[in-house]
Amino acid sequence: LMRAVPTPRPVARRRSLVPAAAVVAAALVAAAPLASLGAQPAPAGRVFTLDDALTLARQNNPAFQNARNARRTAAAAVRAATGAFLPSLNTGFGGGYREGRQTFFQGQGFGSTNDQLSTDVNAQASVQLSLATLNDRRAAVASREATEADITVAEQSLRATVTTQYLAALQAAARAALQDTLLATTAAQLQLARARRQVGSAGQL
Repeated sequence: LMRAVPTPRPVARRRSLVPAAAVVAAALVAAAPLASLGAQPAPAGRVFTLDDALTLARQNNPAFQNARNARRTAAAAVRAATGAFLPSLNTGFGGGYREGRQTFFQGQGFGSTNDQLSTDVNAQASVQLSLATLNDRRAAVASREATEADITVAEQSLRATVTTQYLAALQAAARAALQDTLLATTAAQLQLARARRQVGSAGQL
């Protein structure tokens, strides 16, 4: 009697995880997001690029945001120090009116019979400069330049951290895909070996 050889069943492969989830997690770890910002994960199936990860990190990293906020404060300090060099202008305007009417005393008329209108306009500009004012502006400019340097350093550090995390996530996804392929190949070889053994047993009968 010939024994029926069972048909090998297809091997169920595990689907590799989309790298987007790992990349988003890496970016969030590097960015240390604030809860108030409420960053939303990417839609399922979308693969994040390195630019996407960097944008997410810039928007949610507290240290980087603080450095950028300091830029506005430093710029305002420079404007205030520069304003001390502007001149101050004071203006004034006055006017008067006198009706032309004579005053009589003992039958004698005194005064003009013509109406009189008078105006007075004055303007005064002044500039107050001192060594302290000049030093204040120099200090404000130096502080602004230092703030710009801090922003550059913070962005470079953030880029390096996110890039490292991004590459690590891609490597992890590639290793997972390779392991899935090796597992599927091993399972297929095992089923083929079992089928051959069953065919050999049936031939001996």
